[in-house]
Amino acid sequence: MQVYKYDENYIYESPVVLEDDSPIPDNCTIIAPSDGLYIPKFNPKTKKWIESASKEYIDSLKPLVPEPSEAEKVKKQLSDLTYQLMMDGVL
Repeated sequence: MQVYKYDENYIYESPVVLEDDSPIPDNCTIIAPSDGLYIPKFNPKTKKWIESASKEYIDSLKPLVPEPSEAEKVKKQLSDLTYQLMMDGVL
């Protein structure tokens, strides 16, 4: 049987495989953490995993959007200008 181990603060540590007749340790649950949690934390009262990571921490893990190159900026300006000329009936 697989259980999910958490630390003294209920933060997820790792999956643990137990023999079928072994008792579940106090710092484990049979409930798997939900997908998409960055730092899962178990709530023993509700028997659910919750997100314990701060928004700042989660945002720090996301890749930064690169600054557009000069060529991309000129291409966008040209596209915007062409669109405006079309809307004004010039093209």
